[in-house]
Amino acid sequence: MDLDKSGSYIRGITSGAALPSLRELFNIISYFDMTPAEFFAPLDDANTPYRELCEKLRTMNEEDLEKVSIFIGWIEKKE
Repeated sequence: MDLDKSGSYIRGITSGAALPSLRELFNIISYFDMTPAEFFAPLDDANTPYRELCEKLRTMNEEDLEKVSIFIGWIEKKE
């Protein structure tokens, strides 16, 4: 997918001079193959357990993600 936007449009957004519409924001998030949660996740400290886990989850195949989901469900039941 190509964003089909001019360089000045992109520079305006990245410099903070302009904001994309909601539709364009979701197009940008999709372009980077991210979810909105990933896009808005804090990037300040890449060494947080949350961030490290997210990075690991992104590389897992469907079968392993299902195992993680089952494990999380087991943890939630214990609470």
